[in-house]
Order: sequence, then structure tokens, then C-alpha cells
Amino acid sequence: MASARSSGSSAPPPSLSELIYANIRREIIQGRLRPGQRLVELTLAKRFGVSQAPVREALRRLSQEGLAVSEPRRGTRIRQLTLREIEEIYHVRAELEAYAARRFTARSSPASEQALKRAFASLARASRAANQTAMLDQDVALHEAIVLGSQSTVLHETWLGVIARWRGMRAIVASQWPQEPASHLATHEPIVESLMAGDTATAGHRVRSHLEQAFVELRDYLTAVDPADRVYID
Repeated sequence: MASARSSGSSAPPPSLSELIYANIRREIIQGRLRPGQRLVELTLAKRFGVSQAPVREALRRLSQEGLAVSEPRRGTRIRQLTLREIEEIYHVRAELEAYAARRFTARSSPASEQALKRAFASLARASRAANQTAMLDQDVALHEAIVLGSQSTVLHETWLGVIARWRGMRAIVASQWPQEPASHLATHEPIVESLMAGDTATAGHRVRSHLEQAFVELRDYLTAVDPADRVYID
């Protein structure tokens, strides 16, 4: 398996395990690998033309991000989600980020406000390009700017654990819930406005409502799919 070459950058090329991880993750997002499907080290090693060591590392990373589950004597498989789990992830995010938004307005600085503006501008560029992967990445970056602006190390560390679970879940359901770029961006604009205005109550309310509504929309999409094609289990 050929490794990618760096062009015009001092960054090292991705390792074999990173390339294998990226390939498998992309296939999960595209729906080509389905929840519950086994990921066999030997089969993947033959497919990519590598030893089992980089495959094992790629599967470990997928498990850390909640995209896969490894079990003794049963190997690794794509994670199967439940609606209850998805709902809990969104509601925990809503609680943490509403708190972060309130702290942001009380502790904002020129640096945190500039970071928030840059994150929103990056999300706008990704939305204009209708790049679903970039939209997801910049969405997370915008929400992290809010959490970092709260100036709470404990909150940020807790949020990182939850967002890792959210990203894994979001990747698994991506094939059934593409984001409409214009509306996706529009849902974030009022949040940024209230944060920049220092409106504590409104900022917290808007962040919470944004995430709770996102869950409702996702639930409606997932449950409307034919049962044989659903990416979750009851």
C-alpha cells in the first residue's frame, strides 16, 4: 500500500495505520461498512497489502473513537447504536455546552472572541463548498471554541470525551443524514451572535436548543428509513 507524499509541507506523510484508519472510516461514513459488520485483521491486511500490525493499530483507533467495538474472542465489529444512546449523547452535549456558553459570556476575551469568529468563518467556507466532511470537522471546531472560551480545563476535558463518542456516532449515521449546508450554517449564526453580545441566558438557551433540535431531526431521519436499512438497533 503506497503511502501519501507530503507536498509543500514539512508535515510527515501519514503512517500505514493512519491511511488504513482513514479508508475504513470513510467507508463507514459512506455506508459501505454497516453497523455490526466484522472487521477481520487478516482480511484487511491482505486487502491493503500490509502486515496485521498497522491494521491492529487502525482498529484500535476506530474503537477509541466509538466507531468500532473490540471484544475478547469475538474480534472487532462496526459499532451498533441504539436510539437511546444517541439521545443521551446529544443531551449530555447540550448540558455541557449550555454551561460552556454561559461561562463564555462571563469570561470572554479578545482572544476567545477572535477564535470564535475564525471558527465560524471556517464553518461558513466548508458550508459554501458543501463539503460534508469539512462541515463536520468545522462544526466540532466551532463548538470547541465555545468550550475553550469558558476557561475551564475540567469542562474541556469532559467535553472531549463526550465529543469523541458523538463523532463516532455521527460518522456511523452520516450515510443516512447528510447536512443541508445553508441551514446547517444558519443554525449556528444565532449562537455566535448571542455569545459575541455577551447575552448569557440567550447563549445558553440557544446552544441547548440547537443540540436538542439536532437530535430530533436525526431521530426523524433514522426512524423513517426502511427497518432493513437502519443503522441503529432498537
